Amino acid sequence: DRNARALSRTLLDVSVKQGDIVHAATDAIVTTAMPDLSMYSTAISRNVSEAAGQQVQRELSEIKYSGHTVRPGEVYKTTAGQLKCKHIIHAVMDSAWATSGRKEFIESVVARCLEEAEKLQCKSIAIPALGAGGLGYSVSDCAEATINAVNRFSASHSELPTSHLRSVSLVMFDAAHLAPFRENLQQNPVPVVGSRAPVTEERTMAPEAAMSLHASVKQG
Repeated sequence: DRNARALSRTLLDVSVKQGDIVHAATDAIVTTAMPDLSMYSTAISRNVSEAAGQQVQRELSEIKYSGHTVRPGEVYKTTAGQLKCKHIIHAVMDSAWATSGRKEFIESVVARCLEEAEKLQCKSIAIPALGAGGLGYSVSDCAEATINAVNRFSASHSELPTSHLRSVSLVMFDAAHLAPFRENLQQNPVPVVGSRAPVTEERTMAPEAAMSLHASVKQG
């Protein structure tokens, strides 16, 4: 009925999975970038570039040489090249050693990624543990900041009937990153209007299989 349809617009499914984000069957995926916008500057962007093809780097190079000054904390969108998704959102990072307020920085970046996905009318997005690799951010800080950003997005969009984003997949390439994200999501469940208590499902997942699962940790 009409009430049920209205309620369904407020629900945001959030999952924590292990896998390679290039295989995510979502409308958008997020990868890291550095201010030079070279896709060979970070491990995850290099992986994405090799899977997506050279078109993505060409689009980033157009942005770089357009005269715009690229700064940490900004996000840029490109097409997805040969990937399954429709869009790639590039989150411009800086190393942890050069960043003050690290958790706040990550939270701000994730928030911008979510808003960019919403602007692109994406229904789903896959986000990695931004900065938790070679850039030196702690996984615990990254997990807390990411869940905080998703919480804030859910709260600010819960009453908007035109909100597009329905699903957020937090995709960990490193299995060691799963526990901090799952624990943080359990401790700080994403608020949804009219939802039941969150259900936690612990599973051992192969990276490829993880992409097809609806949720490992899911709001019911």
